[in-house]
Amino acid sequence: LTAGLIALAGPIVRLLYGAGFETAVLPLQILAWNIPPAFVGSVFWRVLAARNRQDSILWVRIITLLTRLGGGYLLIWKWGIIGAAICAPANLLINALLLGLYIQREGIHLKLFQLGWRFTLAALAMGAVTWVLRDHLSIWLLVPLAGAIYLLLIVLLKGFEADDIALFHRVLRPSAEEKS
Repeated sequence: LTAGLIALAGPIVRLLYGAGFETAVLPLQILAWNIPPAFVGSVFWRVLAARNRQDSILWVRIITLLTRLGGGYLLIWKWGIIGAAICAPANLLINALLLGLYIQREGIHLKLFQLGWRFTLAALAMGAVTWVLRDHLSIWLLVPLAGAIYLLLIVLLKGFEADDIALFHRVLRPSAEEKS
């Protein structure tokens, strides 16, 4: 989503708001960086919550609230809307990093890179192709094309393991026993 939003920020702004709103493209591209740390952070806090470590989650929330307020004030004062756009993903990154530190302190070892590099590579390649084609194709064609490119690359890079595929089959086609 991040790569696609960065690549298509210009066409999206033109589609939704028309000409004259080009100054919104860069803030939208910066805000697209909210997505990865938000997803990672939500996994991390769920891991901590499952370990009954709500106290750690609370401390991270307090720290990130303070950094959001202080950092937001400084960044917005210095750079206006660009500062506001930078503040959001920066704060989500701080949140994810602090939650990750608490997870490490708990002795939990998550293999994010080992699990996610194929998906990241597919997203980057999809974003690059979309970036190149953004001025040549309609956004209505680009969005489904970007999705198809991403899915094709996931298949080619073998992003899903046999267990994942078996789970998809069980969910999509439940057996006769599961139906009753």
